[in-house]
Amino acid sequence: MKRKLALIGKDISYSLSPMIHGEIFREMDYDATYELFSVDVAELPMLVEKLKSEYVGFNVTKPHKQNILPFLDDCDLKSVNTVRVDGDKLHGASTDGYGFSRDLKIRFGEKIKGTALVLGAGGVARVIAPELKKIGFDVYIRNRTVSKAEELAAENWDKPIVVTTNVQFFESLYANRTSRCRKIHNIAESVIVFDEAQMLPVSLLRPCIRAISELTAHYGCTAVLCTATQPALDGLFGAGTVLREICPDTAAMYADFRRVRYEWCGKLSDDTLAERMQNTDAALCVLNTKRTTRQYFEALHTPGTDDGVYHLSTYMTPRHLAGTIEKIKARLQAIREGTVRGRCLVFSTSLIEAGVDIDFPTVYRELSGLDSIIQAGGRCNREGRQSAAESVVYVFEREKVPRGLEEVCEWVRGDLETCPDISAPEVITRYFRRLYGANVREKTDRLDKNRILPLIDHREGDEAYIPYREIAELFRYIDQRDQMRILVPNEENRGLCEELRRGIVNRKLLRTLAKDMVTLYTEEYNALRDKGVLTPVCCGIAILEDDYHAPRYYDPECGIVFDREAEALFCEA
Repeated sequence: MKRKLALIGKDISYSLSPMIHGEIFREMDYDATYELFSVDVAELPMLVEKLKSEYVGFNVTKPHKQNILPFLDDCDLKSVNTVRVDGDKLHGASTDGYGFSRDLKIRFGEKIKGTALVLGAGGVARVIAPELKKIGFDVYIRNRTVSKAEELAAENWDKPIVVTTNVQFFESLYANRTSRCRKIHNIAESVIVFDEAQMLPVSLLRPCIRAISELTAHYGCTAVLCTATQPALDGLFGAGTVLREICPDTAAMYADFRRVRYEWCGKLSDDTLAERMQNTDAALCVLNTKRTTRQYFEALHTPGTDDGVYHLSTYMTPRHLAGTIEKIKARLQAIREGTVRGRCLVFSTSLIEAGVDIDFPTVYRELSGLDSIIQAGGRCNREGRQSAAESVVYVFEREKVPRGLEEVCEWVRGDLETCPDISAPEVITRYFRRLYGANVREKTDRLDKNRILPLIDHREGDEAYIPYREIAELFRYIDQRDQMRILVPNEENRGLCEELRRGIVNRKLLRTLAKDMVTLYTEEYNALRDKGVLTPVCCGIAILEDDYHAPRYYDPECGIVFDREAEALFCEA
């Protein structure tokens, strides 16, 4: 059967690619054809569907090297010129960087280095610049807009200070794609600061620690792990790794910085907790599930009024989350200054525990992991306006512990009942030692769930072989395979939503719309799909077909609404 390949671009009738590929196919005795498709951006979705069903692969040229990106699966490249069709999936690659550096080496020798000036910061420059840096050039980028040139340098970690995420950092180290790997040489001889170190995922902890150990042992790096709840990682680093506290007397500093006290309430009924919150002027209540968080909010909030009751969960879009957090901060400040008489009651999931700078006099936290409870405590008396005795974090238990937290909650419950201060360093250390496993077998399984390190350490046969693709698939810091994105239309983005519906897709458009998207698990997505209110467009995105003037399935105050009748209130406000 004759294989079909193609080149897609715009105004490319001049291209000699069909003739060149035809000659190569004949020389290789390869039974294939090579065609040209000249299309506009709006025609890409229909063409991509045709290519997926009839072709084994295709090349991409101007102006679509970036326009094609949203249609690709698991692609983190900034520019693509080659796409392989694998069933219903498209895998992109770029040969521009490799081809460019190979040609330089052929012309000028393997040890070529010097200074390179890259004119422009567009698609191809995003591939060429890091390749030049990789082979030893000092690279300068010249572009009409300075911000784009700086953005390109930052994307490749080629800046004095780089701010990235744990996800991007570790997945780049364990990646099998050249696009992600070509920037990691810039890590050498750097200081790497890991904020909220306790958030390193337990199931990938050993691979993460191995990566840190490797960087410090062989690449001149220094790693700094920062957290209010320092995990017990000392036994996981290699024997040659030097570990030390930066602060000389942590026990004394702990006492100096203590701002709250923790009080165990035992089991509280829903009505009792709601009543306690109602009788408080300003308080934060952190709950374990999004459903429970909404139920409490709806029980105490009067719709359509600014009654000082707020909701925070990832069922809300980033736009509405940010807006609500700013409202909460402003109200707390107004209450402190006496310009507003009233209350400020916030019901939130654990999202508020990481990176949200907010200060409540009182916090309620549903029983969970010790690190989560202490992080919630970080939102209480944050600015030290009160004494520690006056600033209380009430830890309570509901009738049912969420699935998967039973063992952890049992440990923490015991500490709450027996320890005078659950935030003491020795209690935190004991908690993490339990969390990371009681025996060698349990520890190994728990901290490297996907058995990544054995793939590296215990290779059979050819010792040089490492299954990079398999490792990259197994090392998913956040597994997004069971997640879908929902775009919530509003007055501001309705034009961009129409572009998506017409099949006009590009990276800039998707970045702009990201603040109006909610990520749902497949089961949640199907619940909305079955109601007939979702229009799938592309890239795992569906548009919520709701009247944003009178929405039924999205509420700006509490996010995606699945079934209000099923989410019955447990008490009256």
